[in-house]
Amino acid sequence: MQSSLAKKPASAAEWANFYANWYYSSGVRDVFYKLFARNRIRLFGGTSQCQIPNKRILSRFRGL
Repeated sequence: MQSSLAKKPASAAEWANFYANWYYSSGVRDVFYKLFARNRIRLFGGTSQCQIPNKRILSRFRGL
């Protein structure tokens, strides 16, 4: 009985398919990242100035 993980080595065509999918998926991923980056303030809100944590919030971190 052979394990289902024991497969023959990948052929050149399988590697070519893998790299083509990897290359084109990065382009799709970049489109969604840019769309998210442009709208992140609208989605999650923003602040008008940097927030300085108070003692209650600082106590949640080690060594501060």
